[in-house]
Amino acid sequence: MACAKLQGLGNGRVAFVDAEGDGVHVPNATSANAYSAITLGSTGSQVLDGSGRYVIANGGSSAKQYIGDTGQGDATNVLKTRSVTAASVWGTQLWTVTSTSGQIVSTDLKTNKTAAPLATGAPCVPSELQAVGRWVYWSCGPTGVAGVYDRTAKKSTAVPSGEALVGDGYLVRHDTTNGKLVLTDFHSGTAATRDLADLPKGALDDDRGITWSVDEYGGDVAYADAQQRIHTSPPACPRRISRPWSPARIPESTGRPPTGRSGAHGSSASPPPAGNSPCATPSVEPSTR
Repeated sequence: MACAKLQGLGNGRVAFVDAEGDGVHVPNATSANAYSAITLGSTGSQVLDGSGRYVIANGGSSAKQYIGDTGQGDATNVLKTRSVTAASVWGTQLWTVTSTSGQIVSTDLKTNKTAAPLATGAPCVPSELQAVGRWVYWSCGPTGVAGVYDRTAKKSTAVPSGEALVGDGYLVRHDTTNGKLVLTDFHSGTAATRDLADLPKGALDDDRGITWSVDEYGGDVAYADAQQRIHTSPPACPRRISRPWSPARIPESTGRPPTGRSGAHGSSASPPPAGNSPCATPSVEPSTR
């Protein structure tokens, strides 16, 4: 069963692999028929991550990883090609692993300068990274240990293993055995886990970004129930990240988002009122769309 993953870019746009699987399309937010294309030349490709103008995609037939730049404006919009490893992008920072267990490193995609490696304490070379603001999530595999490295506190917080999506100070997993979306709040430096919503196991082994998702830019958690109704839980927890479309980052975002709510993520430009929150027990029913 093949499903197309939509990768939100935090600027009112999304990225997805085209029907042929050999390129990435990023539709323009202001036109239904215009889009930026990243030509990979590799079939069976998958979008791994994206932020603003940058998209990471893994090629299938080529076994290569592509860093695309929709603002580049050339024939392919491929900024660089590298071996496939765990990788994530936040703003202009590309986060990757080294060959040393627990080490991660960031490269500025504008200057191509690489910073000194950071020691996360992971007992493996991570197989997955997710960068969100000051946090970098690392995982040693779906059944291996996992943690979130806080670049401000310079330490990792252990979190439950499993396929997760990271938000602003929390992560969500799908517990398919018990049919639950499970949230772990780690923003204080201590992980606290609770059930978030009922969501039975579906046909996909990894349904992240398809039947449920997390908005790392605004904090919302969204999922589709058995009747294909979409439920959202807006954030009320403290936000610690700046948006890629903030004044300091607008040049990297390739398109200013609409005023108020972002079309790609439905994330508010100003903090919402307290109430329904991934970081606190909801006091009212989640909204349903």
